[in-house]
Amino acid sequence: MIHYCKTHQKNRYVLYLNQEKAYNKIAHDYLWKFLEKYGLPQKFILKIQKLYKKARTVVSVNKMLLKAIKIDRGVKQGCPMSCLLYNIAIEPLAEMIQKINLRGFRIQDIEEIILVSMFVDDTIIYMNKNNDTKLLENSIKSFCEVSTTKFNEEKSKILPMGIKNIEMK
Repeated sequence: MIHYCKTHQKNRYVLYLNQEKAYNKIAHDYLWKFLEKYGLPQKFILKIQKLYKKARTVVSVNKMLLKAIKIDRGVKQGCPMSCLLYNIAIEPLAEMIQKINLRGFRIQDIEEIILVSMFVDDTIIYMNKNNDTKLLENSIKSFCEVSTTKFNEEKSKILPMGIKNIEMK
């Protein structure tokens, strides 16, 4: 993208978002809702809920085990289903970003606009100076409130690309 912007004299920017403790923060009620929304069979959803319903964790302090704590958020670390469940949980954010009508990156000879890419806890949003960042900010905030997730502001960055510095709206 950097090379494309420089060689084609395009001014764009990338918003890089890092989700804080991604696998730990997704609310179970939120997850069940979207498993259903995406058409997964009720029998499957009930089995997943059963796995999580009695989930507990125990903390060890100075070799002493504390009382078990109920887990009501997040997906299980190391479980083969966790990646799939997390991807389902984060998909509504991608859908929200696509509905905002951002301009993204249009690359010569490629039909589709490059708008958002997601990999585990990293979300990259491709934008230009004409995008409404306030609408994007509100959508991200709304997603975080509903899903109980949070983006790490210290690890999130804006990367300008192109031939000169650009100002965002």
